[in-house]
Formats: sequence, structure tokens, C-alpha cells
Amino acid sequence: ILPLFILKPAYQNSVGLVFKKLLTGRNVDTGEPTLSAPELIYEYHKVKPATAEEFEVQTSNLRELLDSRAMTREAVAEGIERLMDLNPLPALFYCTLVFVYKKYPSLDSFLGNIIQKVIAKDLSSPDEITRKAFYRALNSLKTVAYSAILTKFTMEEFEEFLAYSNRTETLSALKEFLPTLSTHQQKNINDSIINMIKDRDEKKDKAKDDKDREKDKERERIRLDRRERERDRLFQKERRERDAR
Repeated sequence: ILPLFILKPAYQNSVGLVFKKLLTGRNVDTGEPTLSAPELIYEYHKVKPATAEEFEVQTSNLRELLDSRAMTREAVAEGIERLMDLNPLPALFYCTLVFVYKKYPSLDSFLGNIIQKVIAKDLSSPDEITRKAFYRALNSLKTVAYSAILTKFTMEEFEEFLAYSNRTETLSALKEFLPTLSTHQQKNINDSIINMIKDRDEKKDKAKDDKDREKDKERERIRLDRRERERDRLFQKERRERDAR
């Protein structure tokens, strides 16, 4: 349905017009719209870029697509639901989730459920570009994705996710998020993941305690050194006074 030239850099000035015509055009026989907004979202994600450059073009056109007047919050949500029929999901899907997260904060719960479904159905692709887009999206979605990350990931998947993250910051953020989960949800977290988060805290606390002990030792050394110098000063003073007599 969508012409492949929409991914060619030379034709980018025409992309907005293509979207507009598809959304406003009507079938000459039935009078029905050529494409609904959710259908256009679905068809756009089915276009397969042949190169990394075309993927970049496709990603940059998301704003042109999702900022269209016909793209209401409800239409976008329906479009994302339809995309869940694709298996595997394309890398563009994860870029779309991040864009929607920034544009429609009220869809946070919806996006969180989508991430849960993606992980549960194992719809992610072995393709490196797609997996990179998947993990980067999880990082960008932050607390929206944290529940799914903690309760759905295996330890192997969790380690792979951390490899695409700032490990220290992410573990710290997950540790802060953990108490917001219900007792039932926390029971669904892989024990190894829990231990990794807690082990990091224990090591952090131990390092802090060791550092504090070193500071205490240094302060005590300085105090004793000062006392020794003061005693030596008084001794020298008394000696001079005796010599003067």
C-alpha cells in the first residue's frame, strides 16, 4: 500500500503529502476512507527498510506520521495493538513506543501492558538492530517498563538488557522502583535478579562502611599527631624555662 520511495532520502519532502492523501482520500466506489489512522500505522511498520540509512529515514518520519491530525490518542493506541499481530516485531515498533510515551503521558499504563505482552510472547527478534531498538526503548520508557523487566525477564535477558544500559544507574533505579511492586509481583521476580539488585546494595553499603572506617582512622591519627606535637611543645617550653633559671 505504501510506496517504497517514502524511505528514500531524496523524496522526503513528499512523505507528509503521502500520509495526508492516504488519511483523507476515499474509495471512489464505496466512499470509505482509503486508510484509517490505525491502518496507516500498521502499514507503515510493515515497510521493510533495506539499509541502515533507510531505517533512519523511516524512524525520522514517525513524527510526520504520528503528528497528523487524524492520529488521536485512541487511534495511536489501536494502531499499536494491531502491530502486536506482527511476529517478529520490527525495530520501528520500539521507536514508536518511545515517541508515543513522550507525546501521550496518559498512555503510560497502556504502554506498560504492551511491554508485558511483548516479553511474554517473546515477540522480540534475534536481529541485532531490532534487539538494540528493543532494549533502548526499555531504557527510555523507564518506570513504564520496569515492572515488565523485573517480573518477565529471565536472568539471561536481564543481563542482556543491562549490557545496553548504564548498569550502575539502571540497577539503582530498579532498586528504588522495587518497593512500588505488590508482594505478588515481587514473588514473580527471578531470584537471581533480586539477588543482583540486593548484592549491589550490600556491596555499596560495605564500601561506604569501609570508607567511613578509613576516615575515622585518619581523623584519629591526626588527633594523636596533634596531641603529640602539643606535648612536645610544652616539654620544650618547660625545658627553656628551667634553663633560664
